Amino acid sequence: MPTEEAGTSQTRRKRRWVGAAKTSKPGQKKGRKPFTPGDREWQPLGMDSTIAKRAITKRESARIEAEWLARHFQLEGTSLGTESSTAMSSAKREAYRARLTAFPRMPEHELQELERIIGAYGLPVARLSSDTAAFVLRRIMMEYFKLNTLRRVNSPGLFTKDELLELLHRRGWTTSDLAAITRSDDPRAGMTNISRWLNGASNPVGIHAMRVNRLIEQHVRKADQRRSGGNLGQRLKSPSENPETVKRTARARKSRTLSRDQVPTASAAVEAVEAVEAEEGNDA
Repeated sequence: MPTEEAGTSQTRRKRRWVGAAKTSKPGQKKGRKPFTPGDREWQPLGMDSTIAKRAITKRESARIEAEWLARHFQLEGTSLGTESSTAMSSAKREAYRARLTAFPRMPEHELQELERIIGAYGLPVARLSSDTAAFVLRRIMMEYFKLNTLRRVNSPGLFTKDELLELLHRRGWTTSDLAAITRSDDPRAGMTNISRWLNGASNPVGIHAMRVNRLIEQHVRKADQRRSGGNLGQRLKSPSENPETVKRTARARKSRTLSRDQVPTASAAVEAVEAVEAEEGNDA
């Protein structure tokens, strides 16, 4: 049985909790929601709460860590801006790239030892010195961009030069018109891409080429299919040498040319037509 003193303490704790629930946040009016569209006012939520302090602390620690990593990897600002043609001459750029790539071949035993160390301990780039970490990151970025370039060069184009010229001819567009339609954000870059495609300097791949290919598919390829009455690839296939297949194909083609009331539907009529065709074939 709980004593009278224990019941009194529970009552006091309950009253204290109810009173705390009724109190409002600092700076917030009692009984008001944080935001009311009718008043067009934002009531402070009280940034001294534990949840708010934890969120602020976590965000601040993430910002400090990001700044430290940027300084350690020497990636402050835009790293490509300092290596552009306007900020660095071609000779300096070639010397910089040679410093990243021109190295002697690593002996096989040292390469195996390096792979063993990385496999056992990983590659903690942040634990390396700043110069070494920056070198590793830039070397990886260079290999990555080189791979993307090689893929673009070796990948087949989405369309041919003749299809591009046919699109311009049918729609009555100039190259500048096509660039403005497919690359409205930067028509000059679009003109450069189209010129390179027409002169064979690069293969039509990428987002811009996809947009042009969509127009070619709509106004050239599908238009040709509608005009010819079928798929061009199916029509270019060599005919079958099987006599039965040849007869069925000829009969189907002939039935498509006949009108609805001329097509025989009864089995006897079909057999009569086949007999006549067989006699014609024997006479030939």
